Amino acid sequence: MVATPNAFNAIQGPLNLWYGAFGVTEPAQTNAALLADPSTGWTFGGGTQGGTTWEIDHTITDITFDQLIDPVDGRVTARSGMVTFNAAEQTLGLLAMALNGIGTLTVGTGINVYTPGQPNSATPLTFNAILLDGWAPRLTSGAAARRRVIFRKMLNQPKMVSGGDGTKPGVWAIQTKMYWVSTSIDPWVGMDQTA
Repeated sequence: MVATPNAFNAIQGPLNLWYGAFGVTEPAQTNAALLADPSTGWTFGGGTQGGTTWEIDHTITDITFDQLIDPVDGRVTARSGMVTFNAAEQTLGLLAMALNGIGTLTVGTGINVYTPGQPNSATPLTFNAILLDGWAPRLTSGAAARRRVIFRKMLNQPKMVSGGDGTKPGVWAIQTKMYWVSTSIDPWVGMDQTA
C-alpha cells in the first residue's frame, strides 16, 4: 500500500481574533454563520504580528502494575487550553480586555482614559470569550474553507510592553487561559466548513 498525503488538508494563513464577555451569544453552528463575521457582542481584536496560536494540552496519567515495566493504560487527568497572540493594534479597549476587567475605561469626547485601579489578590477578574476565525482544510473542489474555534471562558495573562522604537512596531504579548464552564457546556468548540 502506498500512503498518499492530501495537500488539501494543509493549512496556512492568519487567524482573526474576536473577543467578547463570558457568556456572549455565540454565532450559530451553520455554514452561513461560519462564513460571516460574528455579530453583536464580539469585538475584533485588531491586527496581530507573529501569528496567533491555540493549543489544547491533555495530561495523561499512566496506570501501572508493580509486575510490569510498561504502563498498561492511561487516563486524562488534566486539560489546559491557551490562545497566544501579539496584538499589533494597541488600543485602550484591547488593554482593558487584556487586563481582565481590572481598571476602568472611560470613553469621552475626543479622549479615551484607562485607569488601572487598585486591585489586590482578592479582586475578582472578568472572564472573556475568544473566537478565532481562520482556515480549514480545503473543500473537495479545491476552494478555500473556513475554521472557527470558540473558547468560552478565558482569563488573560498579558505582558503589556510598549516601546518607542522607530524601526519596529510595538506589540502586546497576550496569552489567554481556558477555564471550566459547566457540566453541560464544553470549554471550547471547533468547527470546519465542509461545503
